[in-house]
Amino acid sequence: MTIQEILTHVDKYDIPMLIPELQSIGIDEPHCKWPGTIKRRGRAKSFNFYTEYINCSSLLRKPSKLTALKPLSCGEIYIDTADKPLAYIIGYVYAKRWLSRYLQEKRIRIWVDMHWPTNQSKYHLLGVPYGWKSFSISAEADLGYIDKQYNLAKIHARSDDISFLVIDNANSPAMQTECQNRSWLYMRSQ
Repeated sequence: MTIQEILTHVDKYDIPMLIPELQSIGIDEPHCKWPGTIKRRGRAKSFNFYTEYINCSSLLRKPSKLTALKPLSCGEIYIDTADKPLAYIIGYVYAKRWLSRYLQEKRIRIWVDMHWPTNQSKYHLLGVPYGWKSFSISAEADLGYIDKQYNLAKIHARSDDISFLVIDNANSPAMQTECQNRSWLYMRSQ
């Protein structure tokens, strides 16, 4: 897939639009936090990127590192945009949607990242079509923030029937219970 081919389906800001038919439909196990250990990475069917940016940036240059592993689904890459200028935020959103769209072209289903500062909401969902129902967030945020992002995801989906995946790097039993009580999907990061 060339850049020109991906750019044929963009929003008004030239950010690649995700393909609704290739959103994640469930949790694919085993799951691994990128880059993971070689042993885990080789068996993984799903990856998340709630990790240090340095671990994700190389994927923008060489996404074949990930596609060669043939995962079934992936979350979007995560880059902290707190206190960043608007140009940086838009560039980041473009980069993560470009990579997600590239992965979709390789038949990999995508969970849209909802972990970003709430005052940047109007930018972080660029390239995500209305009606999208598959979202993920890191459990490192406080529960009030996660709940707020969940409600924003439902608004964007234009539905209460969404898949909202909370990925927990700390493996907290309290977070797992909270997710069960709210009918959110929960995954321990490995």
